[in-house]
Amino acid sequence: MKEILATIETTKCDFSIDIVSAFKEIIVSWNYSVRDTVYHVFPNSAYTLCFILSESHCIIHTYPEKDTVYLNIFTCK
Repeated sequence: MKEILATIETTKCDFSIDIVSAFKEIIVSWNYSVRDTVYHVFPNSAYTLCFILSESHCIIHTYPEKDTVYLNIFTCK
């Protein structure tokens, strides 16, 4: 089992892009298999994304007011 935690700070987060597809593409490029995706968009345009992986799961929380993204991957890979 492995857990990966990351905090990504930027000067400007552009969440007007299709963030779900963008993160899915990144996860797939890391050789994880996405089985399902669930997400919620908050009134301030923040996202919580949950990718169900064959290997376990990946959770992403965005905070546009802080220009920050938190990433958590838990995997048995």
